[in-house]
Amino acid sequence: MFIRANLCTMSKLILALFCLLSTSAFASSDFGFVISGADEASGTSKIEYNRLKGFFQSLESEMRDGVTFGVDRIIDIQFVDFGIDPTPKCDGSNNDDILRVVGDSTVEINSSIRNSILDFATFKQDDKGCSLQKNLLNALETQLLKIQYVRDLDQDWSKVERRSLNTCWDERREYGHRWFSENPHFRDLCGILFKIQDRRQDMKRHKRKTKNLLYNSGKLEFDPSSFAETDLRRYKICERDYKPTKVLDNGTRMKMLGMAIVYMSPGFQTSQAGHVAERYIYCKNNELVDMLFEYTQMTEEELVNARSVYQKHLPFVSDEYISSLNETIYIKVRSHPGSSRMEGYGFHQLYLNRDVAEVWPKVSETEIYEGLQVSLKNYIEQGQNFKNQVRFEPYSLLKNNCTHPIRERLNRLGGEYEIDNVTGFNPIWIFNFLKKKTADKMIIYPSQRLMRKMEMLETGKSMFWENTTFWSKASNGREGLGPGFMVFYPEVHGTLKSLILKPAMGAVNIAASVVQVAVGILQLPLKLLSKVPGFRWLEKATGGHNLVYGLRGITLHLPELVGFRLRYPMPTPWTPEELEFVEDVLPNHDPKIVNYLMEKVSK
Repeated sequence: MFIRANLCTMSKLILALFCLLSTSAFASSDFGFVISGADEASGTSKIEYNRLKGFFQSLESEMRDGVTFGVDRIIDIQFVDFGIDPTPKCDGSNNDDILRVVGDSTVEINSSIRNSILDFATFKQDDKGCSLQKNLLNALETQLLKIQYVRDLDQDWSKVERRSLNTCWDERREYGHRWFSENPHFRDLCGILFKIQDRRQDMKRHKRKTKNLLYNSGKLEFDPSSFAETDLRRYKICERDYKPTKVLDNGTRMKMLGMAIVYMSPGFQTSQAGHVAERYIYCKNNELVDMLFEYTQMTEEELVNARSVYQKHLPFVSDEYISSLNETIYIKVRSHPGSSRMEGYGFHQLYLNRDVAEVWPKVSETEIYEGLQVSLKNYIEQGQNFKNQVRFEPYSLLKNNCTHPIRERLNRLGGEYEIDNVTGFNPIWIFNFLKKKTADKMIIYPSQRLMRKMEMLETGKSMFWENTTFWSKASNGREGLGPGFMVFYPEVHGTLKSLILKPAMGAVNIAASVVQVAVGILQLPLKLLSKVPGFRWLEKATGGHNLVYGLRGITLHLPELVGFRLRYPMPTPWTPEELEFVEDVLPNHDPKIVNYLMEKVSK
């Protein structure tokens, strides 16, 4: 009776949650670029083809939703000799020198641009901040909207269009389809208006669903490029005559390009409160320097890192001293973190299944330089302390954790970035605080799970089951759950949904764990009996650790009743299609930060 009562209660909760979580499939945009004549027969290698494909996929992601949903078709890209080498102009005056629209689904692009794409040279900006990439983007958006019956869906209806649409609906409601059959001309015109209206509704739903997936923020730009072995140095950002922020006494020129607060979400077997760090990108003479400063707790894993970093000091440092560094604050520095290398963003996104988000505050070059000097000073002092066998500062969850240096940095910036001790105590709260502020840029590098969910959204697939553990396509169903059992991933964003859905999901998960405990208790006598000769056949029927996993599940799911999570899905192997995309195409995607850095180095 106890088990049946729990199952009945659980089934009612599950049905209620399914109604709340219902996310039916809808028509996504069919917009996309296909490159013609870019195969080996035309002299294009696979490497060159993947670069062209990656570039246009990146360009597509930069285009406004109003254009992609308005055009709503596959565009065939062809490179043609225009007999002219265009100079970038972002005022639209040279659009005809950049590309031509042929028919309703073909775009001819000046073939001279092709080599710039292959050489990663389209981002180089002139004195007015215009680049070939921006010029091409503007030209595409402008010229594609000239195709017959294509509409910029970011623009509202005109008075004439709205009046015509109302007339179409009035006639359809009054006379039905008979009126359209008797008036074929009006049928065609109304059909166009109806389609535009449907596409506009699809676009609004798409924006709403995207915002919900991206931490309920419309400012975050989605960038999966860090899953690949990307390196910002290939864009030669610092190989130009720039105005330095500071010239050191030895003649070294330094140009501060940007500083970001980096948030790493909770993930599989990671801190359940998330993590925060600082990222600095700057030019040192003609070299691009990209550094991530993390303040983290010294663990056995981090001790391995410290031994590697301070290897030259190891012969002079005692084992007792190294052991004493446990439970201290350790400053870990990574170079060029936006890649899939060990300890890079991509490593966290794939192997820990966690999202990485950057907020680039709107601050001066001087403030960036001062922040960098503070972080470098702390890091250098740490090296001296290791060399002299001075114990690092003790780690304290309440008084000295990863958030304290970030809180100090934000308060030094002041203004709208000034943060109180309560808000700045938790990495998640810091990110929620910053995503509402003014920033030059906000970027999210998705976990494997989020990347798959975004792909489902873009292709118009239903995400109805994505919060259910055993049917979630983004985590390969039961494979992503690992040991134990749970029914729902309490994975929602937004205050109202969190208050209603997370506790309800937690209650279902606890009920499932209680059932698992009950099954485990019933199995105990059978397990004992299976030890008796003649009853060994019971071993298979009583396999597993239901009692242990059930008790563990109850403990882990209790915090969900108040909105906290302790369990996250584990990563799963890439499918062959995903692996091809990650290994061949994604390395040719252009990171979202490139345009921003090009703008900064030009100032």
